[in-house]
Order: sequence, then C-alpha cells, then structure tokens
Amino acid sequence: MSYPSYLPGEPVAAADQLSALRDDLEQQESVIERGLESFIEIGRALAKIRDDRLYRHEYASFEVYCQSRWNLSRKRL
Repeated sequence: MSYPSYLPGEPVAAADQLSALRDDLEQQESVIERGLESFIEIGRALAKIRDDRLYRHEYASFEVYCQSRWNLSRKRL
C-alpha cells in the first residue's frame, strides 16, 4: 500500500496518486490566482475610497463605512 508523501520519511505515493495530487494542486492554485486578482482589485478600491474620503457624505469614518457597508472590521482591513 502506498501513501501520499507529505513529510520527510513518509512513504512515497504511487505515480497515479502523484498525478492526482498535482492536478488537485493546479486546480487549487488556479482558484488562488483568480482570488488574488480580485483581492488586489478590492484593495485598490478600498484604498481609493479611503484616500479620497469618498465615504464622507454617509459615514463618519472609513472604519465605520467598512463595518457598516461591508461588515469588515478593522482587523480585516
């Protein structure tokens, strides 16, 4: 019986298991790549809103805007 190799000293996976692991890794990395692009766009949009103070007409501060509008706490910004 063969097992995926995650740590040094563990048994090496069979070729078909390695292929499946690589395919899964590629799929997950594609999700991350798409998400990173969106994450960067979101960051730029939030920075513009903050820097240009576009929130002022409805909110007392950027923090209040983020919390009220997007449910984003200061820790998540």
